[in-house]
Amino acid sequence: MDNISKIFIAIEDGEDEVTKKFLEDDPTLANATNSRGQTAFWWAASFGRTPIIKQMLEEPIRGILDYRKSDNLLRTALDAAEAYNNCEIIEMLNPVFGVGVYTAYAENEEEEAAEFDSSPPKPEEPGF
Repeated sequence: MDNISKIFIAIEDGEDEVTKKFLEDDPTLANATNSRGQTAFWWAASFGRTPIIKQMLEEPIRGILDYRKSDNLLRTALDAAEAYNNCEIIEMLNPVFGVGVYTAYAENEEEEAAEFDSSPPKPEEPGF
């Protein structure tokens, strides 16, 4: 069995120390994918493995982590955490994904509206 299969099994089984050792030896395993396109990061978020997510969000893994990678059904690690109601991980991932960034710094609703314009972009003029 290769290390990619082993890290997914370790995450699923809650073997945090084993998973941490795999990641220390090879940080790229955080981006390893299974047959459904789910990364080890995605897998850890779905299983609520808070210590593993914390480790992956720190250097040296953070610098190479493809945290926005979605699985074959276009679900991100944040989507997986939300689907399984892993609240602590959702709180950790929201700032990483930019969720709540604008509202966290707004002192009032007017300032918030000025900080975040959710209107669709205007179409560009055709060039000649």
